[in-house]
Amino acid sequence: MGLKKWIVHRGGRETALEMAEELGINKFLALLAVHRGFEDPFELESFLSDDYDPEDPFALTDMDRAAERVLSAIENHEKITVYGDYDCDGVTATAILYSYLKKRGALVDYYIPDRIAEGYGMNEAAVRRIHERGTNLIITVDNGVNAVKEIELAYSLGMEVVVTDHHLPQGVLPMAGAVVDPHRKDDYSDAWVLCGAGVAFKLITALEGDADPKALLLEYGALLALGTVGDIVPLRLENRAIVKRGLRCIADTPSLGLKALKDAAGITGTFSATQLSFQLVPRINAAGRMGDAARAVELLLANSPKTATTLAEELNRENAERQAVGDRIFKEAVEKIDREKLFEDDIIVVSGDRWHSGVVGIVAAKITEQYGKPSILLSGEGELLHGSGRSVEGFNLFLALQAASEETVTFGGHEQAAGVTIKKERLPAFRRLLNDYAKTVPEFVPKLSIDCELAPGKVTVELYDVIELLAPFGAENPVPVFLLSNMKITAVSPLKDGRFCKITVSGGGKNYTVLQFSEKYCDFPFAVGDFVDIAFELLANEYRGNRTLSLRAVGMRPAKFDEDAYFSSLLEYRRFQMGKISENTVSALLPDRKEFIAVFTFLRRRPEATFFQIHFANTALGAGKISVILKALCSLHLIEAVLKDGVTRYSIIPNAAKAELSSAEIIKRLNACKNADGKS
Repeated sequence: MGLKKWIVHRGGRETALEMAEELGINKFLALLAVHRGFEDPFELESFLSDDYDPEDPFALTDMDRAAERVLSAIENHEKITVYGDYDCDGVTATAILYSYLKKRGALVDYYIPDRIAEGYGMNEAAVRRIHERGTNLIITVDNGVNAVKEIELAYSLGMEVVVTDHHLPQGVLPMAGAVVDPHRKDDYSDAWVLCGAGVAFKLITALEGDADPKALLLEYGALLALGTVGDIVPLRLENRAIVKRGLRCIADTPSLGLKALKDAAGITGTFSATQLSFQLVPRINAAGRMGDAARAVELLLANSPKTATTLAEELNRENAERQAVGDRIFKEAVEKIDREKLFEDDIIVVSGDRWHSGVVGIVAAKITEQYGKPSILLSGEGELLHGSGRSVEGFNLFLALQAASEETVTFGGHEQAAGVTIKKERLPAFRRLLNDYAKTVPEFVPKLSIDCELAPGKVTVELYDVIELLAPFGAENPVPVFLLSNMKITAVSPLKDGRFCKITVSGGGKNYTVLQFSEKYCDFPFAVGDFVDIAFELLANEYRGNRTLSLRAVGMRPAKFDEDAYFSSLLEYRRFQMGKISENTVSALLPDRKEFIAVFTFLRRRPEATFFQIHFANTALGAGKISVILKALCSLHLIEAVLKDGVTRYSIIPNAAKAELSSAEIIKRLNACKNADGKS
């Protein structure tokens, strides 16, 4: 995994002090809030409050028309179909609206499109099938705002449509009976933060008229929180109250389906938004990724313990299968990236035969994390390749796809994530256009935002309690990240058969346990006695009434690490690979014999070393020069690079034939640059 540039917040203290005094809150809490964009005391007070004071649902444009049409359908016993989506947001939105309409005595069913066969949103074949079922009114949830042709077809068949959605309209709105979407240009409500389930819930509150919205939230809060966290929408405004109260509903849920899903996931005790995101949401999504998403709706609506248990165990198995398939695709993708040197590109585009389309987006995120670069994974059979991409902060993937649009069949998405379809034969041209675009934008590096640096004595249980006042955490309200500098490693041990590391560090008279989940024990680049800087999230553990702290590492590097030199060296290597030669290129990248020997000697002492193990032991050389040395030694067959579990490890080849270092192709190129520069 690549290093990130650490951005430590330094300002905001005066604003935080003023807000803390005005609101009578902890100064450190106010500082963390400022780092999250809060500068207005009233806004922060509302954010921290436990009150649920929702905006009037009729503040959303077209909500009056939507409510009137749905009430008419209920009263006249018209057949209603709730048209949902296959992800967690669409599934929960479907379950919420369907169960409400059923309770109101409506004649209602639901339809969830197949992720692979039908794709996202409404499609003509589905509209015709729904018509054949005798439907009079379609209500969309989490989709529909861009289904212009499909809704035209519905009306031509004699059906009407009410749209509830939260996606961005891409042009003219469909000619539906009502289009409720907070992202309409003529919508001035605060509902822009809501997910699809949130907009569907607004429809329910409109249909209920004067009913207490707090009672409605108590009834539907568990599913609503699940959809809100699953869709990664901002945990601001109503969303924060929804998730905060929804978590309590999930903890004490009367829902047989959610209880069975929690049991299948092995969740007991207190419940957090993080558990929701990493344990329940993937299991709901697994239904659509690996099979029929309608089963997830059936689970959430289950009124039989046996049915709930059966479906929960089925989704649990499919989630495990999804993880296994994802691991296999990730391994194959990394092998292909290394074999074809695709990591040298600014945007990694990798394709594979019959990679599962329901998983490629998840794998693309792992590839981006692994290489610190935007990536697109493509899969397909026949003439077309379908895929998903993920980006890094500072690089707009959607604009890159626009620049390569002449080589695409379709594409869509936003800055950080996108989907695309291309013709298989156009893959090289597509890759070239994307990387040509990348060369036109400012050079970027992945970043890690850190709230502040702490002295060891400040890392306390009391600090954890202050942090928890900001919970639940999620989009636009991330878990606080802190920095401890110059900590001495006093012990390192493996966890979970070596998949993770447990590290003990000391400093300032304090000792802390650090959990490292992003690196295997064998790949940990530090040793006992080393001094390191640690970026971490704070964890509290409770046992028999006693609470202890541990640190979850989100980044670790040598103490006093010169990150500017690190990234400068890597960018110089990147420019060299692209053929951009500057005056500094040769001096920054061309190694002498002693520097070759330093790396080779380290590999004698530590076989199967990762790049960072080599680099952190030889930081003075620079990351770019070490990259040159490793490439040269591999090309001369003095060392070998072996990919294992997604990580490249370097080892000396026993009894390798002697070779002249200057004969390596990359060294020849650098010497040619040196000679050319000397002649000029």
